[in-house]
Amino acid sequence: MLSARTLMFHAAVSDRVGLSATEHKALDLLSRAGVLTAGQLAELTSQVLL
Repeated sequence: MLSARTLMFHAAVSDRVGLSATEHKALDLLSRAGVLTAGQLAELTSQVLL
């Protein structure tokens, strides 16, 4: 249940600032990891989705 609430929260935040949920997640990863190449970001997002 917590993950559903978290997902809904992030979707609401994304919508509020005009981003898709995917864009919001990518910005979250970049803010945590710092500068990444597109390939590194893709690798991180594939790990998140598993």
